Amino acid sequence: MAIKKRDQVTVVSSPDAPGLVGRTGEAWPTGDGRVQVDGIRDPHLDLALGTPTFTEDQLRQA
Repeated sequence: MAIKKRDQVTVVSSPDAPGLVGRTGEAWPTGDGRVQVDGIRDPHLDLALGTPTFTEDQLRQA
């Protein structure tokens, strides 16, 4: 699957943050094989911790 910028994706696996599984957000590929997913948790938390990133295997297109 080739995830493109602004595709809607759903998190299907997240060992480090299981509370994010099932959430849908906007994809922003980072260029190093990972994808940032914007809009799946509180924006203030993203500012403090950074936007969560996943591999394409951990995501599916919504």
